[in-house]
Amino acid sequence: MSGIRRTAPALRFSATTRPHLAVVGPCQTANSDGTCGMGRGFIGADLGRFATAREAVAPAVRQLRSGLGPMMLDG
Repeated sequence: MSGIRRTAPALRFSATTRPHLAVVGPCQTANSDGTCGMGRGFIGADLGRFATAREAVAPAVRQLRSGLGPMMLDG
């Protein structure tokens, strides 16, 4: 997640692209100590803190609703 940390402090999942994001699932944050947080809000770790990005992504993906499919352009 070091590349993500350099470009943005958080990673969100969305079913559409900008400018009309349809945010789904939890928010992943890259912390300055190298850990990753997962939370229901934009910045937070109420769903857990993880030692690596790989550890944080697995439970986040499990929380995504079924049937999302591929990313679609918002039109």
